[in-house]
Amino acid sequence: MILGWLAAASAPIVIHLLNKRKYRETSWAAMQFLLAAVKKNSRRMQLEQWLLLALRTLLILLAVIAAAEPGFRGAEQLVASGERVHRVVVVDGSFSMNYRPTGQQSYFEQAQAVAERIVDNAREGDGLSLVVLGTPSRTVVGPPLFRKDEMRAIVEDLRQPHGAGNLPQCLNELDRLLSKSRDMHPQIRRRIVYFVTDLGKQTWEPADGARGADALAEFQARCERWGGDTAVSLIDVGAADAENSAIVSLEAAEPYAVVGLPTTLRAVVRNFGRQAKSRVPITLNVDGRKVEEKTIDLEPAGEATVEFDYPSTNVPRAPGATIYDVELGPDRLEIDNRRYLALETKPNLRVLVLREAIASEEEEYGFENLAAALKLRPGADLGGPSPVSVDVETDDVLQRRELKDYDCVFLVGVKRFTPSQAKILWSYVNEGGGLVTWLGPRVDAADYNKLLADGSERILPAKLGPLVEEAQYKLNPLKYEHPLVAEFRGSEQGNLLNTPVYRYFRLNDAERPQARRVLEFLNEAKDPFIVSEKIGAGRSLLVATSLQASWTTMPLSPGFVPIVQELVSYAAGGRTAGTSRIVGQPLDGAFRRTTAAAQVTVAIPADNAEPQPRRTLTTPTPSGTTTPPTAKLNPGPASAEVVPAGEFFRWSFAETPTSGIYAVTIAAAEQTTRPFAVNVDPRESELVKLASNRLTSLPWSTVPLHYSTDLQDFAEPARTFVASGESNPIHRWFLLGALVAAVAETLLAGRAGRGRR
Repeated sequence: MILGWLAAASAPIVIHLLNKRKYRETSWAAMQFLLAAVKKNSRRMQLEQWLLLALRTLLILLAVIAAAEPGFRGAEQLVASGERVHRVVVVDGSFSMNYRPTGQQSYFEQAQAVAERIVDNAREGDGLSLVVLGTPSRTVVGPPLFRKDEMRAIVEDLRQPHGAGNLPQCLNELDRLLSKSRDMHPQIRRRIVYFVTDLGKQTWEPADGARGADALAEFQARCERWGGDTAVSLIDVGAADAENSAIVSLEAAEPYAVVGLPTTLRAVVRNFGRQAKSRVPITLNVDGRKVEEKTIDLEPAGEATVEFDYPSTNVPRAPGATIYDVELGPDRLEIDNRRYLALETKPNLRVLVLREAIASEEEEYGFENLAAALKLRPGADLGGPSPVSVDVETDDVLQRRELKDYDCVFLVGVKRFTPSQAKILWSYVNEGGGLVTWLGPRVDAADYNKLLADGSERILPAKLGPLVEEAQYKLNPLKYEHPLVAEFRGSEQGNLLNTPVYRYFRLNDAERPQARRVLEFLNEAKDPFIVSEKIGAGRSLLVATSLQASWTTMPLSPGFVPIVQELVSYAAGGRTAGTSRIVGQPLDGAFRRTTAAAQVTVAIPADNAEPQPRRTLTTPTPSGTTTPPTAKLNPGPASAEVVPAGEFFRWSFAETPTSGIYAVTIAAAEQTTRPFAVNVDPRESELVKLASNRLTSLPWSTVPLHYSTDLQDFAEPARTFVASGESNPIHRWFLLGALVAAVAETLLAGRAGRGRR
């Protein structure tokens, strides 16, 4: 586009032609002498005028060409004519490549077309490999494939993953691939690595953590280590003006659903573009059935929260796993327009309260207040049965009661535990159970620390220190960052933060890096009041005081009911939180080891399943061996890895390349199926493009980097004319030439002017 200004070079010529005057000859005696003088100097004057015209035209030409920053780079730097090449094609699989410009293929489809042309341009004897850059990055074809038709079929069968781009992991894959290639095929002495990408900034220069600032430097350093026998070609298929909006989160107000109570879902929609959007449809689907639709308006770079209350009056509700998904109206990037949530719908919520067998009247009053607070669920009919079932028992039932049937267990002022009881509680929490521990005057701090707060099977998020009997009247919510107190922001119900606490145990959470303070005292020591920690698949919370009125007036405060309900919701949410993942994160879990062996199978989302390869591919290599390409993900049920771990089986499944619902079936003593919701990383939805000169301006020395917006065949020794940036600054010579032309024009114009006088 800059070179279009070369047309301005015609300006001096046009001005010259316009300034020419028509004249007629008239005899005049005085002119005879003037004519003789003009004829004497005409040749010199004509030469000066032509030189001035040429210099002025040249000055414009040089200035425009310098602004375009051209450079010559020879492809012979890559491959000598006729030399065999190992061509490694890296297709960007970050889900931003699903973006589809108006009337065009998606970036990913364009990348596939480029990859197919690379395969078609390969010569006989060239090796071909294929890597998909994603989360995780994966090698589709590792050892070089020497059959172009088979490689082309594999490229055509590629499906768009739903993960973000992980460039460091991709570079690790390439390191292994190139090293193995050199060992297996020493006769192939040249390699070209083609990156076909939209240059999304979230992939190439992410802002998260330490790797963001040095991502490009690491990319350059890794490429340079590949050596002078390797060249890097970066083919940019992205556009700079992409607009996008996405659902960035979907959460339930409660981490579970109860029959008879509405489930409030909150979806957050963000507009990543510069254009406002009005009346964008957003739909709630439950178990694949559309139940409600709303519309929203989005400001440029704005955000909107949409609430859905399910069920409506015409939708049945029953216990079991419920799948919710919220879908945004269509735009040019479809993958991030849908988000999933899996919740267990329960007949009721079961809570077990364990206490001492003998309790004082003051303690009994605290138990009654706690049980009442647990049953008063928001939205429940006060005249009907409570959706929360509360069992108040003494601590000796631990050996007789199956804890896995309970969503949450409260330990209230229990003096001490036996090792077997501590083991039962540890198993319960590790399997996803919620534990809330209130202390009291009977508590044996040394016994708690030994059995519950120390060792590999601990269940408390802090150790118990000495008893403090200094009254405290202020609590610090720590900016309401913990989800347990987030609902209190802006409306500290019942003066929760001003509740008097007369006695408490000083909790020591310094040795627990994973523990988080929910509330702390506003005293000089900043003692913790409530501490939480995720332990195994479950959650444990520890309250520093007792339910007795001589310790605190909290059970008498209007804020007691909401804080107790938030304690239950957060603690019981461990099982539900364990069913949500981001694309690329493994699925995992644990279950009690009741049989000698167990099998775990995973059904991947049917709509997003990758197809099987078109055919079984085995390719003869020059050495006579066969190299099968890496198999694709099978859309049928896949097996998870299961390993024994003490009294548990632990399982894991790493293949989560697409978003959707993954159904995990555990076949042990009894068969159970559990859904997992896998969603896209919303950071990838921000379609900011990396400026190409951030790469081309790096000082490449060992490995040549070639940037282009279309495929160039670097196997031919022809020289190509490309924009090269700082690595080949030929534009500086044009700029210097323009400066010399400007000085020469000034001097010549001055001399010509003096000559006319």
